[in-house]
Amino acid sequence: MRMIHLLVGALLAASGPLQAGPVEVEHAQGVTTVPAHPVRTVVFDLAMLDNLQALEVDVVGVPDARFPAHLAGFADARYGKVGTLFEPDLDAVRALEPDVILVGGRSASAYDALNAIAPTLDLTPSTGDFFNDVTTGLETLGRVYGRQELAAQRIAELRDRRDTVAAAAAGSTGLVLFTINGNVIAHAPGARFGIVHDALGLSSVLPAQAPSTGGPRPQPGSPEAAAAREEQARVLASALDAEPDWLLVLDRGLATGGADAKATELSAHEAVTATAAWQAGRVFQLDPPGWYLASGGYTVLRDTLEDFARRLAQ
Repeated sequence: MRMIHLLVGALLAASGPLQAGPVEVEHAQGVTTVPAHPVRTVVFDLAMLDNLQALEVDVVGVPDARFPAHLAGFADARYGKVGTLFEPDLDAVRALEPDVILVGGRSASAYDALNAIAPTLDLTPSTGDFFNDVTTGLETLGRVYGRQELAAQRIAELRDRRDTVAAAAAGSTGLVLFTINGNVIAHAPGARFGIVHDALGLSSVLPAQAPSTGGPRPQPGSPEAAAAREEQARVLASALDAEPDWLLVLDRGLATGGADAKATELSAHEAVTATAAWQAGRVFQLDPPGWYLASGGYTVLRDTLEDFARRLAQ
C-alpha cells in the first residue's frame, strides 16, 4: 500500500498542480466559458493589454499598433502581430493557437469572427458606469488567470486614489474638452470621453447623456454632419458659460501623431481663454496616447488619478 501511495504522489508531482475547471465569464457580448489559467492569450484591446500587464500575465499576440509609452515593450518582435486595432488578421490569430482572445472598443466588432477561433471575451467598459466596469474587468481577468489577489490589490489601489481625488475635488466641477484639428468639442458624462468624470469622481457642468453606443458618424458634408457641428457648438458654449472649475483636455493631435504630432492651440479659442478656469491655470492635460488608445487600462487610470490629485493639492 505504501508503494502505491508513493507512486500516486510521484505521478501527481510530475504532472504539476491540478488544473482548475473552466471559468464562465459574463461580458459585453454574452457569456463565454474559457479555460482556467490560459497560457496563450491574444489581445486586440490596449486597455486589456494594460490590465494584463498589471496582473503580470504574458501574452502571445497583440495588434500592430502605436503603443502608449507604458506598453511600448509589446512592439517587440517576440509578440506575434495579429492585425490592427480595427481589423484582425484571422490567419495570424489561428497560427498562434490561442487559448483565449480579448477584444474591446475598436476591436469589439470582430468578436464573432474571433470567437470562432477561440473563446473570446469583450471587456469593453461602458461609458455609463466606466470606473466600476474597469474594476469589474480587472476582477474578471484575475479570476480567469488565477491572479485574484493581485487583481484585488490593483482594484484597491484605484479605489483609494479615486476616493482621494473625489474628496479633494468635492464641490468642484469640470469640463472635458476633446480637441482635434483645431476644433474643440465638449464631452458630457456618458459620451466617449465623458468617462473622465466618472474616472475622477468629478462632477461635470454638463448633464449626463445616454451612454455612447459607438455608432456610425454622419458622412462629411451631409446635413446630419452640419447639424452635429451646430449642436457641438451649442453644447460647448453652454458648458463654458457655466464656468467649470477645471478644464480637462484630451488632445487628439498628440495621441497618435508621433514625432509629427501637433496640438490644438487652445489659446486661440476666446471662449475657452475667457473662462476663470483657464485664467487661473486650472487646465489639466490628459495623457493623449493613454486616454485615446488605452482608456480603461489600470496604468492610465492610476497615473491620471495620481497626477490630478497632485494638481488639486497645489
